[in-house]
Amino acid sequence: MQVILALQKESQSSMLELLQCIFVSKNLKKKYNITDERAALYEAVETWVDALNGREFLGGSKPNLADLAVFGGIETHPLFEVW
Repeated sequence: MQVILALQKESQSSMLELLQCIFVSKNLKKKYNITDERAALYEAVETWVDALNGREFLGGSKPNLADLAVFGGIETHPLFEVW
């Protein structure tokens, strides 16, 4: 019985997190006036590539926080191969 209650509580928690993510994404799209997510992603990546200006990392010879943030975003997307 305790296992069932624990699974039910975990399921409710997951649903709440899902709803929060949807709410946040819709608010961010509205805040930044994004109508086409794919185009906005490509534009952001192009801006980052332009900022590299031939360097390996934005931090120079070592990655900085901006590099890690881009890596994290790309790594979580299933269609991008980082390694």
